[in-house]
Amino acid sequence: MSIERKQPRPKKCRVAECRASFVPARLGQAVCSPTCAILDAPANREKARKAIDQLGRKEIKVRKEKLKSRAEHLKDTQIAFNAWVRERDAELPCISCGRHHQGKYDAGHYRTVGSNPALRFEPLNCHRQCSPCNTQLSGNIVNYRIALVKRIGADAVDWLEGPHEAKKYTVEELKAMTADYRAKNQRAEGESGMTYRNVVSAVVRALAAETINSAGGCDFEPKVQCDKQKGEIVGKEAAFLTDCWVFGRLHKALSAAHWRALVAKYSTHDERKHGAILELIKTAQSPAPQRFRECAVLTWAIPQVAGVDGKRSAALLPAAWYDITNWDNDGKPESTRYRWRSNIRKALDDQVNEALTAAQELLDSEGLIESCAA
Repeated sequence: MSIERKQPRPKKCRVAECRASFVPARLGQAVCSPTCAILDAPANREKARKAIDQLGRKEIKVRKEKLKSRAEHLKDTQIAFNAWVRERDAELPCISCGRHHQGKYDAGHYRTVGSNPALRFEPLNCHRQCSPCNTQLSGNIVNYRIALVKRIGADAVDWLEGPHEAKKYTVEELKAMTADYRAKNQRAEGESGMTYRNVVSAVVRALAAETINSAGGCDFEPKVQCDKQKGEIVGKEAAFLTDCWVFGRLHKALSAAHWRALVAKYSTHDERKHGAILELIKTAQSPAPQRFRECAVLTWAIPQVAGVDGKRSAALLPAAWYDITNWDNDGKPESTRYRWRSNIRKALDDQVNEALTAAQELLDSEGLIESCAA
């Protein structure tokens, strides 16, 4: 018994100038003739080039991975391990100097990799350390040891300082360790992203989420949908979704005055920030002239940052805007101008503090602040 082959259905030629009806001779045929194929080629040349380039990049990546030496795999593992250590100790100060600061942090080894490579991937031997202590003070070892004894105990420190048999990792072992530490780091990032250290952190991240979503939401949504199909959203995507939810919750629950104060103070969305500033100018209570009130509110919301103009990414006003002598053309005494500015800024700060208090109560009830979530 033979099955009769189904004949393909006629379709129209893709070339706009032709649009003739034809029966395709092969799967995927979109034009009716070689002549139309020549006309159609330029329109799809860029798409084809991108597809070929993407395929080429994937093949190059696979080939590079196969050609990696053991030393290169060891470096990959070390990078993944160090990133995990920094994420593990994210809430802790520098192990050596005990400082919390905004500078760069490293994963500092107590027993250095050069002197004892057997402990290079030992979690007890590696802790979050500020870059000055690690690189400029050669590890600041004396203070490192004092803090290490308090953190892991004297017996564990004695074990670290004892003899250790050298380890020779195979390439497969290094690949497995790299994958393991990367997975741990992603889980840690996802867990830390579901709560906030304090209310200011929550507000800043929530307001920043609006800017990120408006700039790159078209790229974010497919990733979220893909993760939903897998059954779980983790890592940065989970943290971002939490930020977006907090944004909507605060926007709906806070009063208009409180919301405007937070947006004017913390938002990085230019349009929203400028709109909130204009509303604050309208409601500012002061005997100062209109121009003075405008300048006082604007410089409060966009404060001057130390440094040379044009050298920073933060939004700044021209330097003349921060000169209080330019705010008043009536020749008022300096003490009067400073009193006006101080009173306006105090009123604005009070609005922000009231808004943060309301936001704190709201987020506390949701268990999103760490002290309450613990």
